[in-house]
Amino acid sequence: MHVLTGKIVPLNKGDLLICSANITRRGLYGMKRFASDILYCEPTADLLKFIDFDCLPNASMMQYIDRPDIFQHLTTK
Repeated sequence: MHVLTGKIVPLNKGDLLICSANITRRGLYGMKRFASDILYCEPTADLLKFIDFDCLPNASMMQYIDRPDIFQHLTTK
């Protein structure tokens, strides 16, 4: 079932979808899906408590990221 006002974003293997956590979204999972979704939001204390720091890029990965400033304030616990 699709949401009538929704939008389907086609993704290919290795694609990365970044969207606001402030919107309602639903992924179409299964079907051998090889893409990742990242929810981006303002770093409020209510949301930061849910971060799994092991999933964030480490210092050596930062050099390969176009916008490392997004992660830099989150790299320490």
